[in-house]
Amino acid sequence: MRKLLLSAVIILAFLVPASCLGRDSESLTQASDHEDGCIQMCVSKCLEDLRKEADTGTGKCVNSAEFIEDITVPDGTVMSPGEHFRKVWRLRNTGTCVWDRSYRVVSSGDFHMGGSQVAYLDKRTEPGETADISMNLTAPVIYGSFESEYLLEDGDGNRFGITGTATKKEIPFWLKLTVNNPSGCSIVRVSPYAVWRFSDFDSVFRIKNNSDEEWKADEIDVRIISGVDYLKYPDKVLIDLPESVKPGEAGTIIFDMLAPDFQGDSEITIQLLKENEVVCTATNKITFL
Repeated sequence: MRKLLLSAVIILAFLVPASCLGRDSESLTQASDHEDGCIQMCVSKCLEDLRKEADTGTGKCVNSAEFIEDITVPDGTVMSPGEHFRKVWRLRNTGTCVWDRSYRVVSSGDFHMGGSQVAYLDKRTEPGETADISMNLTAPVIYGSFESEYLLEDGDGNRFGITGTATKKEIPFWLKLTVNNPSGCSIVRVSPYAVWRFSDFDSVFRIKNNSDEEWKADEIDVRIISGVDYLKYPDKVLIDLPESVKPGEAGTIIFDMLAPDFQGDSEITIQLLKENEVVCTATNKITFL
C-alpha cells in the first residue's frame, strides 16, 4: 500500500499542474505560495480518493456495524412459553454505506426464534449514526435457555454483522433468553398481532392452568391492566372468568376492543385474580396499522 501511494505521489506531482490546475510547467515554476497551496490541496484530494478506492478494492462503499446496546430483552431475560415480545438492538453504522429502507435484519444461525424472520429498517441511517433495529418475536413453547443470531442485509442481498469486513468472518448480533416453567399459568395463544386502526377486533387470550387448583368461574376475576383505552365497552375492565378451568387445561378469555386512531405498537395485558391475589398475568403485544 505504501509503495502504491508513493508512486501515486510522484505521478501526481507531474500530473496535477496539467490536470487539476490547467497550467504548463513554466507557469507552475513561477507560481506563488498561494498557487503551491492549491496544488497541495489538489494532490491531497486526489490521494484521498485513491486511498479510498485502494481500501475498498472496487471503489464501492463498505458495510459495517457496531453493537451499542440492547434496548429491550437484554441477555438472560426470563419469559413464559410462547410469550410474544419486541426485540430492539441499537447498532451504529461504522461503514461508508448509507442504510436505507432496503436494508433489513435477517435471522441466521441454527436456531430461529418464533415470529418474524425478516424485518426492514424503518429509517435512513447515515455513516456514524445509530439505528434501533427491531423484530416481533415469540419465545419457544418449551423450557430452557435459547439463543438466536441475526445479521444485516443490504438491498443487493449482501449480509454483514458487527465486523463488516470482507476478510473476517461476520459476527452476528444475538438474542439470549430463558423460558421458565411458570407456577401459575402459561400462554397458549394470544391474538391478534396486528389490526387496522379504527377497526373492531377481539383480543383473545388462551391460557393454561398450571396450578394444582381449579380456576372456578365464580371465584376468578379477569382484569385489564393495560390497553383499557381500547375497550369497546369501558365498563368491562373487570369481568368474571368465562368458564372454569381445571389443572392442566386451558381456557379462553375474549375482550371486545376498538383500535385507536394511531399507528404504532402497544400492549394489552390482563390479570387473573382470586380474592384480589394475582394468579396469572398475560400480555399481547399488538401493532396498530
